[in-house]
Amino acid sequence: MEEELRCVHCRGYYHVPVLLQCRHSVCLNCAKSIQKPAAPPSRNTEDAAASSVDETTDVTSEVDKLSVLSDADSGVSCSSRPTSLVGAEGAGSETQPPPAVFSIACPKCSQETHTDDQGAEGLTRYRVLAAVVDKHLERSQVAEPCQLCEGAEAPRAAQVFCDQCLVFYCNACRDSCHPARGPLAAHWLVSVAEGRALLRARRREREGRCGHHPQEHVSMYCLTCRLPVCVLCLHHGRHHAHDVHALNAVTKTHKTEVSQALQQLSEKARAATEFIHTLKTITDDVHGNCREVEGVIAAQVDAWWRLCTRDVLTSLTGSDVREMQR
Repeated sequence: MEEELRCVHCRGYYHVPVLLQCRHSVCLNCAKSIQKPAAPPSRNTEDAAASSVDETTDVTSEVDKLSVLSDADSGVSCSSRPTSLVGAEGAGSETQPPPAVFSIACPKCSQETHTDDQGAEGLTRYRVLAAVVDKHLERSQVAEPCQLCEGAEAPRAAQVFCDQCLVFYCNACRDSCHPARGPLAAHWLVSVAEGRALLRARRREREGRCGHHPQEHVSMYCLTCRLPVCVLCLHHGRHHAHDVHALNAVTKTHKTEVSQALQQLSEKARAATEFIHTLKTITDDVHGNCREVEGVIAAQVDAWWRLCTRDVLTSLTGSDVREMQR
């Protein structure tokens, strides 16, 4: 558990973990430190991408035709996923997503993750992992390192947190760098636990805001780029021609699809459990049958041996018996 909660790049506990395209995660600051300008796509890559898009469009068209014919034959027009936004997303797929501006190589598997001009800030936040790390730090009472300790030695454990400076201080660094006098006397110093809670609250507040327009909250979702966007992005940014839906509607749709997927997985898990139980029952029956067959074979061998012994003794003459007795 301890190893899984540490970043593969900095080896510290995850701080604002983000997901790469390879599904590995790193800290946001680590992603910023290893991101590089993306190489321009080659001509062969562009041709291959265009060919792939054409093939996908042809397949989608054929599927749509078959779907229409099937509905017409049955006399009933239905949709298997009435609340899904897959169709809307496909309709907006003609608008290509913005070209890659930055590239991030995964420290674990070296796979490249390409991002737009937001860079690492545009990566998906791994909120579940962040919550697990926070719970682990609270329960295990892991010390928060001082952010101002210098030198070759490991930083001392922090004792206070400044809500204005957003810095954890040990006692020595607090006395030397944050004395309670002058303008610093009005700063609010709290415990390490309270500081962590304040940072989590501020982080949640930032996550609800647009990366391009920090003053705006995200309220829409771009299906082309698969990113939450604000109103300014929709009207004045590059998303104005993309397929955009209300964030609440997309959230409800995805929650419904996830719930359905979980229900299907639960049914499959229950069926697998029943199948395993059946296999165990069959195994017990096989073992029981083997024991029965073994007993039958042993009884038949004993009977055959007694029969053979009797026949041999019957065939022996008196001289043979006297010879054997000697």
